[in-house]
Amino acid sequence: MLPVTTGPLTPVEPPALLSAAAHACRSDPTTNPDADEACVGAAIAYVWGFPLVTMLRLRNRLACVTATNQLLHARELATPSSRTVVAPNNDTLYSTTFLDLRAHPVELDFPPVHGRYANFQLMDAYTNTFADVGTLTTGARGGRYAIVGPTWKGRLPTGLTPIVAPTPDVWLLGRTEVRGQADLTSVHALQDRYRLTPLTSAPGRSDPEAPAFPATCAPTAPPVVATGLALFDEISRDMAADPPPAVDATTIAAMAAVGIGPGRRPSATTDPQVRAGYQRALRLGPQLISGADNQTATSTGWHYGKVVGTYGTDFVARAAVAQSGLGANLPTQAVYFNISTSTANGVAGPTTWVLHFAPRQLPPITAGGFWSVTMYDPRRFLVPNPIDRYSIGDRTPGVVYGKDGSLDIYVAATAPAGHESNWLPAPEGQYSLSLRLYAPEAGAESAWEPPAGRPSG
Repeated sequence: MLPVTTGPLTPVEPPALLSAAAHACRSDPTTNPDADEACVGAAIAYVWGFPLVTMLRLRNRLACVTATNQLLHARELATPSSRTVVAPNNDTLYSTTFLDLRAHPVELDFPPVHGRYANFQLMDAYTNTFADVGTLTTGARGGRYAIVGPTWKGRLPTGLTPIVAPTPDVWLLGRTEVRGQADLTSVHALQDRYRLTPLTSAPGRSDPEAPAFPATCAPTAPPVVATGLALFDEISRDMAADPPPAVDATTIAAMAAVGIGPGRRPSATTDPQVRAGYQRALRLGPQLISGADNQTATSTGWHYGKVVGTYGTDFVARAAVAQSGLGANLPTQAVYFNISTSTANGVAGPTTWVLHFAPRQLPPITAGGFWSVTMYDPRRFLVPNPIDRYSIGDRTPGVVYGKDGSLDIYVAATAPAGHESNWLPAPEGQYSLSLRLYAPEAGAESAWEPPAGRPSG
């Protein structure tokens, strides 16, 4: 059975991004219609292209530490020094690489896994999850899979299940559950059994032959908005390397109308009105992303994403997730609830904030699942603390439950006297929390909600 957990969302035509960009640019008008038109097309390009640029920049960062089509295994859990992606979890060890499928498919061998959560998430260059290979989708038995580029035609070796990728560049992101430091050796042994093998001898070819686009080590890059007009060149180049799906045609046409697209170099335009429109789009594009209406609020102040993991033509939601939670799982794999000090009754700093899970109201997970609450700073990175505890959950050693089965988690900058076992250290200032449910019960995000925080005492 093909390990695809869900397909893309039904396309919406025309995509909402087109009207949102037009409204933003025409609410900030100039006296020149050419500048307004350029603003609209470039604002569309900024939002639509943000995930693509983010993904391929990550590809180049990873190229500094591992080769394409070669797995890189994290051997230690994430710490505050982990800065490759925002909001890293502290529950699993990552195994990751980028696949380049232009010349040939790549075989992924997933061994039998018993008694722990393990998954490989496959994302296209636009951050859509198009398949999952792991314990929730393929069971404990494991399997052998051929990940095939979008235009490759040929004959695969027997015994392989094909997974056709929408783009030739694919981010392969594996997560293997870890139950504390003492469990690392066992997880390392499992990681060593994950295998990637380029199928260089498989007879076949891409049609038409995909142009070479090798990953190039680039350890740092400026923020997307700080790229200036060269950002539109980067989007155009990345589109050529990883062609968008046909359902994006209306959006692509709006970009092409103002000189943005494969084979174009928008920054080279000498038309002052077009350049002015581009510049306005660089200012308005981030506002469109930050204003994305992709969050559902619970009655207790937490939020979860309406659209996560696969996005169809909801390009604004796709960009918002790429900015704040790149690589987020599909809800069938994990559900994410988030809250920050700006929404948590104003509680922050030295105040102790208690999360009280009532009896039979613990996070709803299936057999083999687990959950945790992770602390982040305002930039969504882990927070240094004196006990090196970055998350707390059902696998945290020593956590004390009430006699009735309830659980209190104490979120504070200093250890709460008498409750140190259930302490999640917080910084003195602002912070945010993520509550993750791995292997959640179906519909957990809408049928259950985390408890509201309340000041201790």
